[in-house]
Amino acid sequence: MMNRLFDGAEKAQAHCDLYCGVYDPAQAKIEALSCLKTIAKYHGSDDEHFRARCIIVKEQRAEEVKHHLMVLWADFFAPAHFEAFPNLHQLFWDAVHQAGEVKKSTDAAVCEQLLTYIDEIADVFWQTDKGKDMGVYPPAGSWRSPDLDDGEASGPRHRRFVRTGAALLEATGTGGGQRPIGPYSTRPDPLASGRTGLPQGSR
Repeated sequence: MMNRLFDGAEKAQAHCDLYCGVYDPAQAKIEALSCLKTIAKYHGSDDEHFRARCIIVKEQRAEEVKHHLMVLWADFFAPAHFEAFPNLHQLFWDAVHQAGEVKKSTDAAVCEQLLTYIDEIADVFWQTDKGKDMGVYPPAGSWRSPDLDDGEASGPRHRRFVRTGAALLEATGTGGGQRPIGPYSTRPDPLASGRTGLPQGSR
């Protein structure tokens, strides 16, 4: 009975069934960097089967870039943000369409332009109070986990995170120093030169 009620209904797609409150341009950047590295692998191989696989993977990752950008554009940024940053709509339009160009191209420069757009969006994102509250990977500096108060850190839940260069470090406050955590790596990535807010070792 219930099935018949929904016969012919259009299937809806959503970012979350439950509003998660977690957004970050780093998601789009990880996928865009995957495209860039896949293009390098494509040009570095003479195996036609492998090269064909590179094209498939690149197109899938570029589509994911478009998805993450569209989520930020439609779900995260509010009218007040577009008033404060008048070029933001155009920047998103350019970035989404550039991701489409990456799907069609094996030119690294096309992907580099996409990364530039994503970095510009990230710059705006981290200028907003909403971004500082909902973002995950700030481009620089340090922050505390949301359950910390202003008092002295204690216990396993009270952790201080410090972003240093390409590394995300956890300072335990127990005299044990700092250790790398999360999707960052202390090994520098040559593709990350001159960029900010880049999670390393994501693939």
